[in-house]
Amino acid sequence: MIVITGRGTMSFKNFKLPKKIKTSRVGNSDISTIYVYAMSGMPSFYETMVFGGKLDMEQERCNTKKRAIIEHALMVDRVTHHPHDGNATY
Repeated sequence: MIVITGRGTMSFKNFKLPKKIKTSRVGNSDISTIYVYAMSGMPSFYETMVFGGKLDMEQERCNTKKRAIIEHALMVDRVTHHPHDGNATY
């Protein structure tokens, strides 16, 4: 995870490498849910993000693994039913 500091520089020191929870592919979009483990008193979180397609860079964050799995399924559904991406039937 890249962190932008107050001076606009990037820092990796407060984060460990993210842990992959779940990935899916819908059409030309990849949906990824990861756990971002923060150190030094910063909050850890789960993040679901879309890479590619019309919803590229859409993301949702939450605090629990159970909710992250739900958010992943919801994002897959959003991409699947988006009128310009996935397998939409609009």
